[in-house]
Amino acid sequence: MVNTDQSFTVSAWVELTGTALPTANMAILSEDGTAMSGFYLRYEVRSGKPSWCFSMLDSDSASGTWRPACTSAPVSTASLNTWVHLAGVFNAQTGGLSLYLSGTRVDDATAVVGARWRAGGPLAVGRDLWTPVGGATRQADFFTGALDDVTVQAGLVPADEMYSMSGRWHFDDGTGATAADSSWFQRPLTLTGTAGWTASGHAGGALSLNGGGQAVATGPILDTSHSFTASAWVELTGTALPTGNMTVVSEDGSQESGFYLGYRIRNGAPLWSFSMVDGANAAGTWHTAWSQTPLTTAVLGTWVHLVGAFDASTGQLSLYVNGARADDGSGIQQGRWQASGPLAVGRSVWTPVGGATQYADHVVGTIDDVTVYAGAMPSGDVPNLS
Repeated sequence: MVNTDQSFTVSAWVELTGTALPTANMAILSEDGTAMSGFYLRYEVRSGKPSWCFSMLDSDSASGTWRPACTSAPVSTASLNTWVHLAGVFNAQTGGLSLYLSGTRVDDATAVVGARWRAGGPLAVGRDLWTPVGGATRQADFFTGALDDVTVQAGLVPADEMYSMSGRWHFDDGTGATAADSSWFQRPLTLTGTAGWTASGHAGGALSLNGGGQAVATGPILDTSHSFTASAWVELTGTALPTGNMTVVSEDGSQESGFYLGYRIRNGAPLWSFSMVDGANAAGTWHTAWSQTPLTTAVLGTWVHLVGAFDASTGQLSLYVNGARADDGSGIQQGRWQASGPLAVGRSVWTPVGGATQYADHVVGTIDDVTVYAGAMPSGDVPNLS
């Protein structure tokens, strides 16, 4: 439950199911007042146009004035059976409402709430509360479809975190066996094996790896069947380029990782890469977004920023190196599956055909500022870090 007379942020993953767009309003998330909900994050049909909306009223009454922040473009049938991320933000200082769709602000910034009031009832997922003028109060706008990963937060989430940040590790801890998560999920990583610390990170400290260690979560952090983004700073150490693969960030499946962001050898050429397998076993087909120019020893001892983005609606894998798109767009993932094991920094899980599942691709080098998001980061929002 949030205080709806103060600033707050709400979000959810939404899938409209079926063969046709709904013809009636459907609530995703709301909070009960006495006569009306304190806020409405929902699918609305406005003047015959289907829209995503984040709305509030100036009072808890049927005669209150609606203040909707809605998508300017109608929801299309392409949204059916596809997961999208919605986030609504209320700024109590200005009264402004903002709506974000898959990380991008999509309203016209005209929705402003005048009065502030606090809804005293429960948070509701999949319906809202409504009182028609002259009618009886009732629960309404029941949702048909699928909802996932609902989050509610007091305060304003910055616009650059509207991809639903799932975790961020600065590796500035410097001591102990735990790397703190600076996101509001507070999911630390545990250092195992020979993983250690260094004060010489990209910014502050960093995770130091010599090929025998890793930092792992207690469970999965990303849903790899949905859109997501993973990023990290990495420094390859030594005097020669590695001759084997090294995975900077991954998430464990039972036989293969759900994704692999890091350094890989392709036809003898060392490249940066972002890969996924279209099945959860050794027989799955690999799909990879590769950097286009082979690496040279000039990269050694240099900090490089890697971003891998997966758009589940299209299957597109995108790789960014130092803020610039580095792949040729040919990496298209065919299957969708969720890795059920922990997020891992510094290694992956791999099963050779006919062989045993093993931890693989251990990093020799330094890793800093790992960040993972639910949602595929749009290319225009990847920072130029070169």
